[in-house]
Amino acid sequence: DIGCGGGILSEAMARAGAEVSGIDLAEASLNVAELHALESGLDIHYENVSAEDFAARHPGEFDVVTCLEMLEHVPDPAAIVASCAALVKP
Repeated sequence: DIGCGGGILSEAMARAGAEVSGIDLAEASLNVAELHALESGLDIHYENVSAEDFAARHPGEFDVVTCLEMLEHVPDPAAIVASCAALVKP
């Protein structure tokens, strides 16, 4: 979940049975997401990292990549979309 913020979508996917990784550059939002997941008993991997760096470390590892309500907040949306594409399994 690219730009996961407080983890609302990440948690919904985890509740549905998905193995979820959520990344965001806003550490305060990630702290909220981690606390809420812990309190909810959900196993979600959250990380403070850019989409580009995460994609470089995990190319082709994911079945699904989400990126909601985030592209309008970044200076180079095309770079984020390219990172999302790089994360998806071939």
